[in-house]
Amino acid sequence: MVNKKIALISLILIVVFIDILLEKFLMPLFYEGLPLPYPATGKPIGAALISATFFHTLLISGSIFAIGLMAEKVGFKLDELTPKTTQGKINLLMLFVMLASGMVMWWHPIAFLPFIITAAYLTIVELS
Repeated sequence: MVNKKIALISLILIVVFIDILLEKFLMPLFYEGLPLPYPATGKPIGAALISATFFHTLLISGSIFAIGLMAEKVGFKLDELTPKTTQGKINLLMLFVMLASGMVMWWHPIAFLPFIITAAYLTIVELS
């Protein structure tokens, strides 16, 4: 049991290290072209930061899924973090597509189409 815990902790540290690297190297891309520090005006700047919000949400949900998957491979029973059915796997894929397209929308407006399609799909699945 101790070996399982050590393996899981080391795998979690690897995921955290990868997240830190992604944060360090990809975050400057989101703020490219924005005057920082941002001058004080009465207008909100939320639209400029929405891609970073989608990036962080994708990073967090991807990390939780990766940790849950690795914990199951090591031998822990975490049924809530990883999908077992085909429908659950499709829903997870749609969530990741929605978050990735939400992140890309700032640069390529055509990414709004998969964002809307996957958001509608997830809403319909949740309501049915």
